[in-house]
Amino acid sequence: MKSIINEYEKVVKALEHLVGFFTENHNALNHLPEWVWNKEITGIDFGEYKTLALQARQHLKELQSQSIDVNELIRMNRNPARRLMFMVNELHNLGYQKIRFYPHIGGAGFWRYIITVSSRPKRPEPSTDPKTFDTIWQSLGDGNHPYGWDDKEDDSIQILANKFLDKHETIKKLGKGDDHEYVRWYQTMLEKTEPDGIIYFWWDGDFKSNRSSIGILNCGEKRIKIPYPSDYPKTKDSHYPSWILT
Repeated sequence: MKSIINEYEKVVKALEHLVGFFTENHNALNHLPEWVWNKEITGIDFGEYKTLALQARQHLKELQSQSIDVNELIRMNRNPARRLMFMVNELHNLGYQKIRFYPHIGGAGFWRYIITVSSRPKRPEPSTDPKTFDTIWQSLGDGNHPYGWDDKEDDSIQILANKFLDKHETIKKLGKGDDHEYVRWYQTMLEKTEPDGIIYFWWDGDFKSNRSSIGILNCGEKRIKIPYPSDYPKTKDSHYPSWILT
């Protein structure tokens, strides 16, 4: 994909250069006969070429914004939880730093996740309009669309983030704002758990933890300790958040 876009970039630049040379540098071309500019004689419509160059440049920008790193795609698709973790990071990069992410392991062993702007998240009713949600509470058991917002296997992380924002207007509205401390924690967590680490904050079962560090899967023998974020509402004697126990 990248090689194709690079070749497209060369073609667009060549077309822009050609059009610019013949339409913006007339002083340097005064030695050419007047018929050169007559499209009836030459068959060349420089105005049309200029339009084509502008359209090609816009198309190229769209391709570059949606381009997919194939290696990333292969790795992420075999690890949808990690892919979702990066999508939350992209939301933070887009300025929605008040969005919080609480993954956990359900009683049946499924990896579940909460994406929320609420200090006391609650699972939304199925009949509720997704645009009004302030909390997403789901698991990765939904077939070809594990995140529940029309995601596709070849969606880039950026596309996933934009689809999420398009579907969940309340989270988009309330999630906007800066929280540099939390974002630093989140990015450090991603770096320490590379390349395939999956985190969880609690486990509905036997969770062997000193309760000062989050749980981490898929990191092999690496000994990684990552503290809970400073605003995580963990109770004194439990890794469960306070709003789960009340």
